[in-house]
Amino acid sequence: QPPQGVIMAYGPGFKQEALIHGAGLLDIAPTVLHSCGLSVGADLPGRVLGEAFRAVRPVEFIPTWENPGGR
Repeated sequence: QPPQGVIMAYGPGFKQEALIHGAGLLDIAPTVLHSCGLSVGADLPGRVLGEAFRAVRPVEFIPTWENPGGR
C-alpha cells in the first residue's frame, strides 16, 4: 500500500477542496515559498503543488537559497 497522508492549505490563494495526487513532504517548502511570492531554489528538492492554487502563476527560480547575496 502506498504511503498516504493529508496536506492542508488555507488562504485566499488556495482552491477549496482540491485533490492533490502524488504530493510528498519535499513539496511543502517549494509550495510555501511560491505561495509567499518568493523564488524557489533550483537545488531544492520537491515541486510546487501548483494544482492547489486558484490562479496559475509561473514558478520563479533562483539557483539556490544557500548564499543568495553572494556573501
